[in-house]
Amino acid sequence: MNIGIYLKNFPSNRNFAKRSMGALKYVDGMANGLSDNGATITILCERDITKVIKTSKYDIQVFKSCHLNPFALSIEFKKHIKNSNLDICLVFGMFHTGVYALSRQLKNARIPYVFCPMDPYNDALFANGALKKWIYWHLFEKRLIKQSALVELFNGVHEKFINEHKVYPRCYTTALAIADDQIPEITKDWNTENETIRIMFQGRIDIQNKGLDLLVKAFTQVTDTHDNIELIMQGYPQDNAKLQKLIENLGMTQRISILPPDFSVSSTESIMRNNPDLFCLSSRFEGFSFAVVEAMLLELPVVVTSFAGIAPFVKESNAGYIVESTVESIRDGLLNAIKDRENWPEKGKTGRKYILETLQWEKIAYKNLEGYKHLLSTIDEKK
Repeated sequence: MNIGIYLKNFPSNRNFAKRSMGALKYVDGMANGLSDNGATITILCERDITKVIKTSKYDIQVFKSCHLNPFALSIEFKKHIKNSNLDICLVFGMFHTGVYALSRQLKNARIPYVFCPMDPYNDALFANGALKKWIYWHLFEKRLIKQSALVELFNGVHEKFINEHKVYPRCYTTALAIADDQIPEITKDWNTENETIRIMFQGRIDIQNKGLDLLVKAFTQVTDTHDNIELIMQGYPQDNAKLQKLIENLGMTQRISILPPDFSVSSTESIMRNNPDLFCLSSRFEGFSFAVVEAMLLELPVVVTSFAGIAPFVKESNAGYIVESTVESIRDGLLNAIKDRENWPEKGKTGRKYILETLQWEKIAYKNLEGYKHLLSTIDEKK
């Protein structure tokens, strides 16, 4: 099967493992997994020049970007789609003009596409830039979803959010994994008893998306009954000044720290350098979360909001605590975790074991590939 995968900013040199956003790692991992299962993979991206890069598992077809018109594709890109032998194409990115433009070309070429938004369309997603997003939704995004052959999601509840907007596409739930060469050998050393409990978040310092204001407020309430805890938030700076002001207003500057990302090492090594005891994801909206998978591989127990793609796996493996994206629920989740502290080493070990046995790219890609084959067979029957 010939599969195209579109991610506009996929790096042509593939040098991104230590510092990139999850979408890049996901596309690289899925492309490798699909290739290992016998599919022919071409990653489609847009940069400043048209070229082809060949790797051991897949080709990267780079097209020149159309900077003057965000809804346009280059002539070379259009010709490539028109003359390609793709059986199906995966397109990544929500509220993205390039994704919409490519979907029109794929539709004209009668190539079915799978839309991969990565994040859920819940109310929190629309909160920032609401007017702009709602206009784009009604003019473009809704049409993009309706005309897709399949929408690929990370959590079954994400389908409900789409349906709430009166759109009912065929949906499929998938997962992600960590590449074999990125699985950490080091794990949490539980032999050393520390009086201070160190709670950590790692990811983009984005208050609305990652719910960091909720986490800070919940943590502050936990300190009313526990004076032996610290909170570390590390990641790419975005809302640092606003978040720091909240921390100061709550009188938590001695308990909560915001650290810059450490690009000199892998994200797992960066987590371990802070020696945390508990990892927390408090997102208002989330796709899957590489960070939580990495924390579980380090044998850390995790606190995770319920609609993150990783949440069902955390629950099934009993590797952590599931909460809702509210101050009260996150507070109670942290309190419950602290009460359960004696079980953290066991939760950490079962979490790592579960990830290594369950979330492997070859297994996930095989399941996806079988789904694509079935999808194409149903399309052929309709013809």
